[in-house]
Amino acid sequence: MESDLYNWTGASGRIHEFWVYRLNQKFDAMGAIFLYVRALSVDDVSLVYVNQTNRMDLVRQNPIADEIISEYKPTQIHILINENVSERKGVMADLILKHNPLGNKQS
Repeated sequence: MESDLYNWTGASGRIHEFWVYRLNQKFDAMGAIFLYVRALSVDDVSLVYVNQTNRMDLVRQNPIADEIISEYKPTQIHILINENVSERKGVMADLILKHNPLGNKQS
């Protein structure tokens, strides 16, 4: 990607702008929607997992993060900072409905 920003379109047609970071990036304690993304090239980008949290600084301490990284091999983490939990859940649902990420499928 040539930019530090990436636009993801949801099922609603709404565009959500996310910051792009290395997978091992450390974050402060903040509310955000985060995406694990596999980016092989500018034209080959896939969303593998979507979630939201009140504490981005604790995301990598969750065992689910290790499972997603091990199984789906994301190369980046994209975040949209938002302290409002209901807004985060709305964006999360919008993106999951459109992209159907493998990591969000229920067994």
